[in-house]
Amino acid sequence: MEKKSIEFLVIFILMILLMNQFCMFQCFAEGLMDIGGWKLIESKERLALWQKGGEDFISEVILNLSTAIGSEMLRGYTVKKADKILLSDYMNNNKYTAIWKIIYKGYDSSGNIYLELVREKDDISTAEQNRIIKEIEKISSLTGDEKNIIEKRLDLYDYILSEFLEREGMDIVVDPSRTVIILSINCIPPLKIEVNRKNSVINVLLVDMK
Repeated sequence: MEKKSIEFLVIFILMILLMNQFCMFQCFAEGLMDIGGWKLIESKERLALWQKGGEDFISEVILNLSTAIGSEMLRGYTVKKADKILLSDYMNNNKYTAIWKIIYKGYDSSGNIYLELVREKDDISTAEQNRIIKEIEKISSLTGDEKNIIEKRLDLYDYILSEFLEREGMDIVVDPSRTVIILSINCIPPLKIEVNRKNSVINVLLVDMK
């Protein structure tokens, strides 16, 4: 009888500890996941769904949190490696990189979304390309909590990558009939803003809520 009582007590204590850890994690996550008005809605594996609302609109973005090169998007910055290129190829200079910044310019009464796409400069030297690679490596090696990592990445993007962008960009209009609000990471919509035949920006949405 005494042995059963001890076992029950141990199980009870373990349950209390687990519940406490879960509550702490929930509070920690909810408290941290707000960066510049962007709120974390859902995360799964390497993907995170962020949302930012205004008086009459919602912006949404799927952010890849843990890949060094692939797609990073917040504040409009994107660093992308071309499809079907191995990481070893990229690091050995047999690569194609793309740096863009997408600036939201507003929307009209029909819900058309106006963006400005700023591309990388055409005359980036090999030395500058290598510098970009080192900065990407630095970004990928950052450690800490999710909010801390994202904020440090943004600082690096603003400080380094802006040097390699053109001063003026290209205007893009997104047809609202092709946009949807993302309800779940398991149901990512097919919306893409095409940059060229090799690259596109995935899931950049702004939906008129009037």
